[in-house]
Amino acid sequence: MKAELKLDGIQFGYDSKQLINVNHCVFSSGEIVWLKGENGSGKTTLMRLLAGLLSPSSGRLNLKDQQGNVLSAKQRQERIVYLHPTPYLFDMSVIKNLKLFSRSSHPVALKQALSLFSLDDIQHWHVKKLSAGQQQRLALARAWLKKPLFLLLDETLVHLDQQKLGMINGLLQQMVDDGCCIISCSHQADAVTFGNSREITIKNGSLYELPTSVEAQTYG
Repeated sequence: MKAELKLDGIQFGYDSKQLINVNHCVFSSGEIVWLKGENGSGKTTLMRLLAGLLSPSSGRLNLKDQQGNVLSAKQRQERIVYLHPTPYLFDMSVIKNLKLFSRSSHPVALKQALSLFSLDDIQHWHVKKLSAGQQQRLALARAWLKKPLFLLLDETLVHLDQQKLGMINGLLQQMVDDGCCIISCSHQADAVTFGNSREITIKNGSLYELPTSVEAQTYG
């Protein structure tokens, strides 16, 4: 059974302005979703709703795990990781960030994360010394250690060079193969979304997906 993140009748706005209006949409484990849209279309707002950082003004957002259990809001926050373009890092060293954020502080897992994300040589650096690309790799390493059901990437890969992008793409694809769903929000296809993703466009707060058949499916 697949984990599912389901939106039903989700609406969100400020004052009298409605920003998000999604009648029904389902994201499932083991898939990559490319969320597209112009500036101000509501991409980041939707990602924050999915992550539980914002509460909808109406509607339901449910997360079922692979066993079919509906998770509570607190449990959802444990199984969904949202990465902002400028990741929040604790005011300490790289290795301590990994230990605090991960679901497991097992030395083998930590050593593997440092190696996979090319953080070995800077593991004792304070995060204030890190470049933007190094900060993003640390944030991705923390997410990898947490083993989320859903990983939300909000322009997360913008500071990575081509060599690191190729490496990160392989690691993220492995997460998908292991059952994670990755939702990547970006203006253009990147190493994660290019060629192998569902493409969903957000426009005026509603979602539109162009399936392999003829007409676009509307979720708003």
